[in-house]
Amino acid sequence: MDKHEKYVNDKTMEAYGKYLRGEYFEKARAIIVKDGLVAFIKDLKTGKVTIPGGGVDAGETLEQACVREALEESGFEVNPKIKIASNEYEVKMSIGSIDFVSKRIEYFYVCDFVKDTSSKSLGLDGEYEGNVEIFFDSPSELSKHCKLSEEAVANVKKYIESK
Repeated sequence: MDKHEKYVNDKTMEAYGKYLRGEYFEKARAIIVKDGLVAFIKDLKTGKVTIPGGGVDAGETLEQACVREALEESGFEVNPKIKIASNEYEVKMSIGSIDFVSKRIEYFYVCDFVKDTSSKSLGLDGEYEGNVEIFFDSPSELSKHCKLSEEAVANVKKYIESK
């Protein structure tokens, strides 16, 4: 089993455990602001564009998860400023012949860029396998790539304008 398969299997088992306990799979996402633009991640294998974020580990606050995920996936140190939105959704999953629905909730935080600590290989090994491109673009792209509401995007823009 390669690292990516192990990563997917581990996350699937985590989601299944939460499903059995009736818990949501919580995620924290970082809207990283630098020079009026927002950081995006492009998975070079799939072409998918998103922002840094992922599951909240046991004993971790949403803000701590946001900081950790931003660092793991982009190499950027960040300072979360405000929770801008949340989004509930479901993902159909299976383990062998067992099908289940993982209920998820993701929280979006506007974060100030602090420092770039990245190396040439970005992205968490096993998740993106280091095959990512980080780029900055207009906050308007958040609705396209992250399914944020117009209101949430407007609030991101207001935050940027207030700086």
